[in-house]
Amino acid sequence: RSDAMGEACDASDVKTGMLTVVGLDQDKLDAILATYPDCSVANQLFPKGRVLSGPKDQLEKLEAEVKALDIKGSKTIVQPVSGAFHSKYMAPAAAKLQTALEDATFNPPSRLVYSNVTAAPHDQADVEQIKAKMVEQLTAGVLWEDTVRDLNSRFPDTVNFYEPGPGKQLSSMMRRIQPDNMPKMKNV
Repeated sequence: RSDAMGEACDASDVKTGMLTVVGLDQDKLDAILATYPDCSVANQLFPKGRVLSGPKDQLEKLEAEVKALDIKGSKTIVQPVSGAFHSKYMAPAAAKLQTALEDATFNPPSRLVYSNVTAAPHDQADVEQIKAKMVEQLTAGVLWEDTVRDLNSRFPDTVNFYEPGPGKQLSSMMRRIQPDNMPKMKNV
């Protein structure tokens, strides 16, 4: 998967990248994005927090528009990545992953597994659907905010969420998604 994604970046005639935008209401961001049809939301982090993918030249112009709005608390961060992940620019990688998964044997998961494409659990009995969503996830935006909301609605009595590794990135995002109903975060 990662090799195919790297190859998709290297083979593209268009220099692509990613840009995080924090502090804009979704409707304002959507209005700006409408003028950049080759850019898309790659990751829905938290309310007013989105990562965009697209051509670098368009992301630069989009960033300038966001900054020109001069909204208090807003900021942009150019991500130090080699391509426009979770976007149409990963279609060659998705095709390679699909081919690789055709011969892979999957067993139904023994635990609930979420799709970041749908923000809902996979149908655990349908391993072919799981494979298809794994392929789709290369070109679709990650619905992290919606996934956390779904988890909290399905499991309202959850006491702890675990953040793998050091740092507090997930904790920070999750507090912004559901500040009134947030389980404790523990690093593992």
